Amino acid sequence: KEDPDAFLAIHDDFTTGNFYKMRAIMRAGMTWEKNKKTLDARELSIGIKQHLWQSEKDFNLHKKMVIDFRRGIDTAPEYEGIVYRGSRVTEKKMQKTIRRLERKKTFTLEADSSGTRLEDVAQDFMTHSDRPVALLYRFNQRSGKSIEKGSRFDEEGEVVIRQKTRFDLVKIHYKSDEVRARAIGDLFKFRRTKNVVFGKEEELNLDSKEYFKEFPKADIIIEVEEV
Repeated sequence: KEDPDAFLAIHDDFTTGNFYKMRAIMRAGMTWEKNKKTLDARELSIGIKQHLWQSEKDFNLHKKMVIDFRRGIDTAPEYEGIVYRGSRVTEKKMQKTIRRLERKKTFTLEADSSGTRLEDVAQDFMTHSDRPVALLYRFNQRSGKSIEKGSRFDEEGEVVIRQKTRFDLVKIHYKSDEVRARAIGDLFKFRRTKNVVFGKEEELNLDSKEYFKEFPKADIIIEVEEV
């Protein structure tokens, strides 16, 4: 009520379709010069090269949304605890993600990212696509911002984890050895990867069993902790 532009940036922009362009600005920077040549990754995924921005005016409109959104986030309630982000991804995206995490063991968010504190919502998000792999992030975090009172979808228990928040990898949980082999991709190059067993089903550890009991639709659960 005190800042209607900030409220609208959360309620009408970030939690709807505008979030894609808003996050692109967060990643590239807040100037037109850094953004004007950005291609639309959604179109690139189907082989079409198309610029993300229709014009500098379009960019400036979304830049204002980012500024307003972040002003609203600054005053949003803090949320410390587990946050989930469920999605479905391609085999190629899965392999790229797993290889990078196995190699670096850490990552920093390139843009503000939303998740949910509610297990059933995360589970549901893993059904919103026909992509072959159900991937779940389990963020053990302490600096999130709850926007469920400002979100258009207040029933989703939405929490924003802010850009530049760093996470260390705790463990990658695989539903089965078959899923693990698919994630690694090149069986010969990665056959000596730690904890990988080929040719037989590996018994899941206690944590993994509990996680997949909570999230039966997940193929892979990536457990990370805020640094």
